Amino acid sequence: MTRTSSIAAVLAAALLGAACTPRPAPVTALPPPAPSPTPSPTPAPAPAATAAFPGVAEPRLDVGIAVDRAAFRLPPGEWLVRAGGEVRRVVGALEARPAAAAGDAAPRFQVQAGSFASRVAADAEGSRLGVLLGLPASVAEAGGRFAVRLGPPGDRASLDPLLNRVRRDAVPEAFLVGLADPGRPARTLLVDGPDGRREAPSPLELAAADGSLLPVNGALYRGTLLVVATPRGTLHVVNRVGLEDYLLGVVPLEMGPRVYDELEALKAQAVAARTYAVKRRGDFAAEGYDLCATARCQVYGGASAEQPLSSEAVRATAGQVLVWNGAPADALFTSTCGGRTEDAVVVFPSYSREAFPYLRSVPCRGEERIAIASATPASGHDLGALAVRGAALLHAAGRAGASWADLKAARTLLTERLGLPAGAPPKSLAPDAVFANLAGLLGDARLLTEEAERGAAPKEWSEAARTVLTALVRFQVAGPTPLPTRRPFTPHEAAGLWASLLLRTGGLEELEGRLVGAPSGRLVVKTAKGREERALSADALLYRGGGEAWTPAGALDVAPGDRVRLLTRDGKVLALLASVPAADGLFERESSWIHWVRRFTGAELMGKLLERDASRKGSVVRRVDVLSRGASGRAARVRVTTDQEAFELSGLEIRFALALPESLFTLVTGADGRGAPVHTFYGRGWGHGVGLCQTGTFGMALAGRTHAEILAAYYPGTSLGSWPPPSEPERSGSPEARPAAGGTPPPAR
Repeated sequence: MTRTSSIAAVLAAALLGAACTPRPAPVTALPPPAPSPTPSPTPAPAPAATAAFPGVAEPRLDVGIAVDRAAFRLPPGEWLVRAGGEVRRVVGALEARPAAAAGDAAPRFQVQAGSFASRVAADAEGSRLGVLLGLPASVAEAGGRFAVRLGPPGDRASLDPLLNRVRRDAVPEAFLVGLADPGRPARTLLVDGPDGRREAPSPLELAAADGSLLPVNGALYRGTLLVVATPRGTLHVVNRVGLEDYLLGVVPLEMGPRVYDELEALKAQAVAARTYAVKRRGDFAAEGYDLCATARCQVYGGASAEQPLSSEAVRATAGQVLVWNGAPADALFTSTCGGRTEDAVVVFPSYSREAFPYLRSVPCRGEERIAIASATPASGHDLGALAVRGAALLHAAGRAGASWADLKAARTLLTERLGLPAGAPPKSLAPDAVFANLAGLLGDARLLTEEAERGAAPKEWSEAARTVLTALVRFQVAGPTPLPTRRPFTPHEAAGLWASLLLRTGGLEELEGRLVGAPSGRLVVKTAKGREERALSADALLYRGGGEAWTPAGALDVAPGDRVRLLTRDGKVLALLASVPAADGLFERESSWIHWVRRFTGAELMGKLLERDASRKGSVVRRVDVLSRGASGRAARVRVTTDQEAFELSGLEIRFALALPESLFTLVTGADGRGAPVHTFYGRGWGHGVGLCQTGTFGMALAGRTHAEILAAYYPGTSLGSWPPPSEPERSGSPEARPAAGGTPPPAR
């Protein structure tokens, strides 16, 4: 009997023994195998060997969630195990590890520079790269995919220089793929369970008997798990999961719904992610799975990552993909494009404009503008945040001046809210007089503060003034604005103090958020609570600015998504404050990556280059010269001059080698006090800059665009289609079946 033919017998005997093991508590256990038949008219239950293994509906994906591991362990539970075509139930913990093979040789790898759905495309790319790099190129088939490989096989250490050269000169996304040894038998797995150790063929497929989620590395996953033995004596843990369930664990990690909380934006991301997965399915077939679970492909966190809003987006777009020329498009996406995306060929030299015309440079800028005018003319100087509140309170009282009578009218709105007599404003605007004037409006303010706190107020003030100031600071009535203590209040600031108390007591309302629209004399603002709508008074006060500098305006020209603050009373807007955006008109202007700065000494930058490619020569970078740029301004070719050599970088390798967030940058080279070179990069964006811009997508959704409109803007010429198409054949359900589709795999962002 051969080793492989004995596996089923060993597994059957071992697992039957496991069925007699007492069930661990509190783990839910599987029912034991059927007892021996007895002279009873009741038919005997089916034996455990016929246990049904749960299927994963097509279309499905095999996602590598833990790769090149020494072992994998499932905690105590009730599991279904499929190996060699046989299914068994196991109660307890399971641990799998690669079986040692006699005469194991060192693991062998090869540089992989692309993966294609057709041999014709792979042969063409292999020929192009072979001529360009002067390297032997070959095409290997794995699971219906055709992989382009460069140079001879070898171990990791010997291939690192070649990999660095391929990344530098041609394919930044190239990687080392493990090779099988055709002269050796297939690897097997050793499985330790409650019944002892047994040997099983690879892959081993695992599922929870009750259909519950599967634990891997502290996260939970839908579907089933495959444990795949690699030719190099490690194992991969692969999640076999339905395409739509896979997306539930991708979209919230690619566009977190707590930040990007616009459904249409998440729907656009869901379609892009679905298209990317369909196009790339099988890219890692040589390793035994379809896609990785990291940013190299798409970030995937399983069921543990799922969020309600992103799940709604996935389900609302179920089956939708982007189509170009009747096939799924290559739906690359980036985090923040810096105002304009780039032609794919500039960032990924293996792409061509002819094959990917929809991956071209497009603006991430909106044409939507909202014009808001007021019957109240702009007047006066810039005001701080407290004074703007005061101006709004005076406006609510029907006053525009700053006389004693005006202040009395404004203060009366506060006393009316408290149900107190009107009283009078302070006799002067000295800070102690303003604070003392509020004595009694806070109740016994001494009970709101501690004596030690009151001791921080100016000693020459009255007890009432010191107590009120301390209470106002304790309650942060004026927010982050410091209250005057060494100079007089302005009339607007005094009124602002009363307005701040009114905000606390419900007499006024202050909303902060992003402007969504201004339909028919109303303002719609997206706040932390959701969309809120308020009536816009024809004579509302308008301001433009930020922080402690707000300039009165007679009209505002704003865009959906701009940051605004509304001061309202009885549902009507008294004042509208529009913040000056960092990049006016850009859909992605709220991104923290809209601009950035990096500074390196020549030695530090050389260190970054050596981390990427240890074969480079030099100890100091003396110059960095941009030789050409793409349509967006991104650096397409760069020459780096060190103290020992000069070399060029191109495409995505520029960003990686120079350790920059993006290749959309300018730079200044100077010298420090010792004459050593210093390089300062000023840049925009984060990511590779091709395809859909995630933060721009959010801005477009805020501006009212649908997911179809968003996708059409970032992938011009594509259309929405369905997947699988009506004629799409299903794959075999066996663990060994592999998928097919796609092209060269760059990082998704």
